[in-house]
Amino acid sequence: MDILIQFFCWYFVIINIVTFIVYGVDKDKAIKKKRRISERALLTLAAVGGAFGALIGMKVFDHKVRKDKFRIFVPICCFVWCVVLAFCARYVTHNWGVFKETLKDVFKES
Repeated sequence: MDILIQFFCWYFVIINIVTFIVYGVDKDKAIKKKRRISERALLTLAAVGGAFGALIGMKVFDHKVRKDKFRIFVPICCFVWCVVLAFCARYVTHNWGVFKETLKDVFKES
């Protein structure tokens, strides 16, 4: 079970970093009037786990902040992922203290 927790933690960290970078790249392309990353791709990244990276990218790069579908969908994804993470932590560990120690171990090993 430990390997599954580690995989999930690394997946979550990596997908959020990638999503943040993709939002920045799309903003740069928008400024340079180049071919853009599709809105569907940006929203999909948020839905599959990169919601926090998307939200931070929207704020840092001031990107897609006026589009209603982004202003609504990305925070909803953040909320859903918070619920999923809380449920997984509670289900897998049955104890919040154990979850905190697991996270410390994951990041200490790297």
